[in-house]
Amino acid sequence: ENLPDVHLDVSLRYRLSRFARELKGQYDEKIKTATSLVAFRNPWVRAVSGYRQKLSNEETQGNALPKIQLAILHSERIFPRDVALKPQIEALEVAPTFEEYVRFTLKGSDNILNTDPHFAPQHTFLKVDKVRYDYIIPMEFAEQMSTEFFKKVGLKTSLPGSYDKQNDPRLQTSVVKARELFSSLDKELVDKFYEVYKWDFMLLDYSNFSDPHFPFPNSYY
Repeated sequence: ENLPDVHLDVSLRYRLSRFARELKGQYDEKIKTATSLVAFRNPWVRAVSGYRQKLSNEETQGNALPKIQLAILHSERIFPRDVALKPQIEALEVAPTFEEYVRFTLKGSDNILNTDPHFAPQHTFLKVDKVRYDYIIPMEFAEQMSTEFFKKVGLKTSLPGSYDKQNDPRLQTSVVKARELFSSLDKELVDKFYEVYKWDFMLLDYSNFSDPHFPFPNSYY
């Protein structure tokens, strides 16, 4: 019954990184008998979701990482010395644009990739040197496809697919925004950003933001 609270403390004990720390030397043996599941998200959509939630000045969800916002603004813009940006960020008066966030990431700044898991490539969480996953589920199909998994482990539930309850994932707000924002960028910039998350794209052969099936994996069509 706690599955919808995926971002709260109640879920942390079930994540593999926590599991590994608690079991220590027993981790390898315990995981061999466990049924493992991971839900993956289209990296284009995930990047836009992270930007909107943590770095934008949207009143409903932005401004969660003011230190990173400040670092991006100082990196990508020139401000007079007497301009106090912190109060403006707190008041949602100024925030990095999506293009500034992308350019800052491409500068090789570890600040943004390591500060918050929302910006780190998903494959870095998977502990692939220790875990052979039984199920790798696209988040876009999580509610439907997780049924088989939970049936196997004896639970009558399913994974929540998205906070956006639009039935067609192609019409969800973050997907529409991803198509819009990445389409507005220079192709060279987009290609470089793709390289940062290349292995996430390849893992499930995710579609490009310009594809009519976006954000679904290509292999599902």
